[in-house]
Amino acid sequence: FTGSATEAAREEIVKRLGLRDPARITGSFVRSNIAITVIPAGDQREAVRDIIDRHHRDEAGIVFCATRQETEDLASFLRSRGLPASHY
Repeated sequence: FTGSATEAAREEIVKRLGLRDPARITGSFVRSNIAITVIPAGDQREAVRDIIDRHHRDEAGIVFCATRQETEDLASFLRSRGLPASHY
């Protein structure tokens, strides 16, 4: 099972596992309840804060960071800006 593998990655999985004619079920990646935003270099902390504050204040969400330290820094930043603790 995989949630986001490319076709090349799926082929590699089949090959490495030695599967013969496996059943493949592929669904849509488009979900009405999921928003994906890529924030370019710059003040990413303010951009994340703005997205949460303007659009998702009372909603749950996941923010992916490259490192644990970046995650901790972002959480500290958001706390310092008064966002509820449930957001991180």
